[in-house]
Amino acid sequence: MLSLGAINKLTGEYVYPKIANKTDEYICYECNKDLILCQGDIRVHHFRHTVDNINPCNHYSKPTESQIHKDAKYLIKTILERKVQISLIRNCSCCRKNDIYEIPEMTETSAIQLEYRFEYNGVKIADVAYIDNGELVCIFEICNTHKTCSQNRPEPWFEIHAETLIKIANDNILTTLQIPCIRCEKCEDCIEKKKNELILEVKNRNEMKLKKLQNEYEEEKKKSNDFHDQDDWGRSYDGDERLYTISKSIKNIQDEIEIEFIKNSMKYSNNNDEYFTIIHNFTKETIIIHSKKEFEYCNKVYKLIWRDLIDWYNDSYKFNTIECCIKSTNLINELTTIIEKRDNNSIIALFDKLDKNGVLCKAVYGYNFSFRKYIPSELFLECEFIENQIDYTTQYTTGSNIYKIKLPDKNEYIKYSPATGKIYMNKKWQKNIKLDDLLYHQDKIKLYARIWEKMQKKSFEIAGTN
Repeated sequence: MLSLGAINKLTGEYVYPKIANKTDEYICYECNKDLILCQGDIRVHHFRHTVDNINPCNHYSKPTESQIHKDAKYLIKTILERKVQISLIRNCSCCRKNDIYEIPEMTETSAIQLEYRFEYNGVKIADVAYIDNGELVCIFEICNTHKTCSQNRPEPWFEIHAETLIKIANDNILTTLQIPCIRCEKCEDCIEKKKNELILEVKNRNEMKLKKLQNEYEEEKKKSNDFHDQDDWGRSYDGDERLYTISKSIKNIQDEIEIEFIKNSMKYSNNNDEYFTIIHNFTKETIIIHSKKEFEYCNKVYKLIWRDLIDWYNDSYKFNTIECCIKSTNLINELTTIIEKRDNNSIIALFDKLDKNGVLCKAVYGYNFSFRKYIPSELFLECEFIENQIDYTTQYTTGSNIYKIKLPDKNEYIKYSPATGKIYMNKKWQKNIKLDDLLYHQDKIKLYARIWEKMQKKSFEIAGTN
């Protein structure tokens, strides 16, 4: 039996059995019925319901997964607020040694929040968050059946098994709590060791590549009479590292790009000299670098700025143009979901963020640059419908979407095809009629209809004469 907590009838606070006392009264937070506190010498302390054969509650006898998860969240919050000394123990997945993390005691400026919303690779919600002076100290995730993805939480964060936490907290023998963290991670020593191995691997590969490029360059130099005798490879020494700059005489753009990677110790893969692939050190996002000095992210191509690319690779928190492009692309990818909800406020907020990102990039991409140009025209059109409160439905076709639009103050519809620019009106597809006029200027609708009817009638008369 799990020793789930209860609500103090007088204070309304969550209390777990170990710290409860029989002078207070408690109720179940599922059914609000009175409880009995059992604190014997044999069994672990626990709450139970009084006998109810008519409408029994099984919260304490057979709790569900969601009830256990909820209780564990309240439990860790209560333990922290009572300033119980807590340490998290994590077993290294590599060397199997235990790392111990001491949780700082709460102060007047700190607070514990349940279901805490925060921004990290998108909007996320943490089960329990330790906040101090408005800053996130650490996160606790409660696991009952499904584990949390490591990429979705900033460090430090801990994952705790719900039932294990409940059993440890209600063990009367313990004075301090040592709670196992079930995250499968490497310790700092193993991470540092692996990092050094990767650095050595990159340096060895880079040294081989540099020698190859230098040999190729020397061969080209011998064939040309235009070269001077001086060494066109600029060498400078910084500690034990040698920095190389390649001569402008080498026209191979792939080699120039690869030299940039090598100079900045960036891990990459060369795909037959057609493009390079690099993966972000922290977020593990992938960018494809084309030999034409452009980079591709989510099937959108942007100009390449080496300084920003290096910042993006080495620092996940520093703003740069490439990070700005990635964020804007993610915003555009979110637009479809927002359109489905017909949420105009979210669309306005998204466009505002895109425009702000565009302003930040104008210095690099030009004054007329805007991320809006990467939005598909059909999505842009739907945003315009929503903004102007135009009632429409979408008919999906193989070539292009067709929009069925309700006319203002009329119980009739028109159809519009963005691909052809045609409008279906008066039972015919018509050209050269502006959609804006039909949507926003009701007085022009009848005019266009009359003109169209006259054109059709005139064509009929001419055909009859012939």
